[in-house]
Amino acid sequence: MKKKFIEDFGADPAFVQDIGMESKGLEYSEYVTKESLAQQGGYAIALKGAQHDEAWLSFMDMVNKQIPTFEDKAEALRFFPYFRTWLDEAATRR
Repeated sequence: MKKKFIEDFGADPAFVQDIGMESKGLEYSEYVTKESLAQQGGYAIALKGAQHDEAWLSFMDMVNKQIPTFEDKAEALRFFPYFRTWLDEAATRR
């Protein structure tokens, strides 16, 4: 979309780069992430790009209140890829 806006509509490339939210070349899903720092971080490190399938830390953060501090969120995000990879590996062995 960034390329389309720049080429077809003459948008300023610097501005489009500043406002275009993407991770690994994929645009963010339509979920509002402003209330969950854990979800924002999850989008940034998700293996498949910024989408909810791999960014479910928001449930732990907002609903269950399991990761209340910034340090807790950082620690959860550090271990999340390992846990997710383990789940994916376990699912493929069935």
